[in-house]
Amino acid sequence: MNINNFSLAATFDVSLLEMALTAPAMRDNFDIEFDFGEDPYLADNMRQAAANALNNPVQPLDNDTADGIIRHVSAGGLVLLRNHKRVLPLSSTYIRTVAVIGPQTVCGMFHDIKKIAPEHLQLLNAAGCPPDNNFSDELLAAALSTAVRSDVVVLCLGAEDCDGTHLPPPQLALLEAVSMLGKPVIAAVFGTYPHALENIHKKVDSVILAWEYTRHIGAALGHVLFGQVNPSGRLPITLPRTPDETGSYLFARHDPLYPFGYGLSYTHFTYSELKLSGNKISAGQLISVECVVENAGTLPGHEVAQLYLRQESRTAVDLPRWKLCAFQRIFLQKGESRAVRFELSALDEPSRYVVYVGGHQPDARSVWLTETPVLSAFIEVV
Repeated sequence: MNINNFSLAATFDVSLLEMALTAPAMRDNFDIEFDFGEDPYLADNMRQAAANALNNPVQPLDNDTADGIIRHVSAGGLVLLRNHKRVLPLSSTYIRTVAVIGPQTVCGMFHDIKKIAPEHLQLLNAAGCPPDNNFSDELLAAALSTAVRSDVVVLCLGAEDCDGTHLPPPQLALLEAVSMLGKPVIAAVFGTYPHALENIHKKVDSVILAWEYTRHIGAALGHVLFGQVNPSGRLPITLPRTPDETGSYLFARHDPLYPFGYGLSYTHFTYSELKLSGNKISAGQLISVECVVENAGTLPGHEVAQLYLRQESRTAVDLPRWKLCAFQRIFLQKGESRAVRFELSALDEPSRYVVYVGGHQPDARSVWLTETPVLSAFIEVV
């Protein structure tokens, strides 16, 4: 499979999934039963879109078109988790040399990233440790020498054969050594299932979740690193602080490192003018929710507007604290605003509900990470 299901779900866009499945290579290796993340609503939407796409007749595509589709979808699924001091994108003219370091980069990935880089940038490459993730003092020393000669370090971490909870020890040693040089460090983390990221979060300036390593990911990552693509992926899963913290956001008891639905952009979106078609409705009655989303930043970009619902007067102890009920992925130029409309029809139980609308779920951790609150309003179902 060219892109794993978490990466596809991270786009929060059924149209991008349908586009991906027009590429024969994606169809040939696609398993619709694989996981689309922890949220039932998101997973059901993505799975239904995949089923619809697979029922469509195969359209002949030349290799360049098919590869372009997969690169486009790959870039849409990249999730920017951290961007301290706005190190990314690497578009500043003050940056002259970039070190791309990691065992995956010694093959085609580095060359794909280099093709995307602006002409004024010099890119250097080093492995840091062997592909089999054994220790090598020589490779580590060479990587540090390369990092010292660079203005910024892109550290590519992760491995398919790990247990999914920890990076290989040689990569942890590489991370520790590079982070002590005082250079800005960007970590691109690869893996079918993400590794525990607490150590990475503490030691680097920026973190990009790049999911599964494929032959298309170098170009997709390069476009995001150098600002040709504004990252717009959102987490379809919760990333905990420690491996023993498990469970979805629906019933979470721990404050996660990175919450479900979270993801940063190079621009900034604001929400306003939340309107409901009614604040008191009958059970089963359709209700519309509308708000205005504005790109208040300096770059064009995609935003994923998300609607969550919380039942206040609970009659069952196993109800989620809130749940995703709708989402829309929209593109806005800088300074552009647009009304976004959702429809809710699943309020069958008489109760008081809270509707939340924003670019993430309404938990405190998401608000703190994004510095952006969500809008809220009450609905009484009688």
